[in-house]
Amino acid sequence: MQSDRSTTWHTEQKFQRLIKDVLTDRKAEQMTTTTTVALSQQMALRRNLDVIANNLANMNTTAFKTESVIFEEYLMDVETQTGTEQISYVIDQGVDRNLSQGHHVATTNMLDFAINGDGYFTIETPYGERYTRNGHFILNDQGQLSTKEGYPVLGKSGAPITLAPEDGMPTVSSDGTITTNTGQKGQLALVTFENERLLQKEGDSLFSSDEIPSDAANPIIIQGSIEQSNVSAIVEMTKMIDVMRAYQSAAKLMETNNKLTLEAINKLSNTT
Repeated sequence: MQSDRSTTWHTEQKFQRLIKDVLTDRKAEQMTTTTTVALSQQMALRRNLDVIANNLANMNTTAFKTESVIFEEYLMDVETQTGTEQISYVIDQGVDRNLSQGHHVATTNMLDFAINGDGYFTIETPYGERYTRNGHFILNDQGQLSTKEGYPVLGKSGAPITLAPEDGMPTVSSDGTITTNTGQKGQLALVTFENERLLQKEGDSLFSSDEIPSDAANPIIIQGSIEQSNVSAIVEMTKMIDVMRAYQSAAKLMETNNKLTLEAINKLSNTT
């Protein structure tokens, strides 16, 4: 029994030395680097694929803006047997939003409004003012012009725009002034931002901003229309195919690298 334990102990020590030799071997360094670089690429491609899939899922979302991932090269200093080398990885720096205007589509709903040019509607929410280009509005239980979630649309006065049953169907001029049978009911608060790319998406087509908005200079409102998303299905599908091919190539590289690592371990174990 003592002899068996001694043999097992020596076998474990031999295996540990073997693994150490593999990991400190120059070829092993290259294999490990290949694995980490390929993994970095796969993570970036997976993130890109998620964003593309989200774009396609929101093709029919009113005023949705196409998004794309911003990647950046990250150089890491790695100590090797021959000195310090720089290994290139890829990191995700965030998402860029395509702010180009989508096509306008006429509807039969006179509470649908599309913005032609720059500008955002101002919405009152429990979390403060939010902003959107989705002009598909309804009247909530209080008779206020609101989003489909029930958040009131604010006028230039800072108060919600309220319509009574006797007002009838409103008409909206190009500058956002709302008029009914009983007179003017207010003017839509349309705002712009110095840097729209800093707007933070919060869901339900709403955005928040730390920047103080300013009034839109020359707003043009089109009643009875909505703005479509600016997603191009053909472009997004082409990008998805390219990303999937790159992902498969990275996976194949990792598989090949793992096989070489196992071969190196087996070769060393047979020579010791």
